[in-house]
Amino acid sequence: MGHLCYLGGFLGAWPGVLALGIAAAVVVTVVAPFGTRIVQRLRGRPQLLAPVVLYMLVISAMAATALATGNVLAGVGAVLFVSSDTMIAWNRFVRPFAGADVGIMVTYHLGQAALVLSLVH
Repeated sequence: MGHLCYLGGFLGAWPGVLALGIAAAVVVTVVAPFGTRIVQRLRGRPQLLAPVVLYMLVISAMAATALATGNVLAGVGAVLFVSSDTMIAWNRFVRPFAGADVGIMVTYHLGQAALVLSLVH
């Protein structure tokens, strides 16, 4: 729900169709390889597949709208937040990796801070 609120906040500053299209293409290009691998690993867990895919779509839309606004804090916050959640999914569903806990928490908190500051700045 929080990402939908961010998305709505960024759309409120309507970035324009061209900016949104370019940002969406960038997000899809970066997120798709990770998302594809995560989804492949969830094929044996159908109860998680739909919620994870839906969440990936929502967070990707939030990131695209944040980038499209041209607000640097919004873009940085969205990229950090997507990075954090990608690390969570990768660590849990694909393969655990060293330093995941620290990387996840640092990118999460910095991302949230940048997103909030972008909306009040």
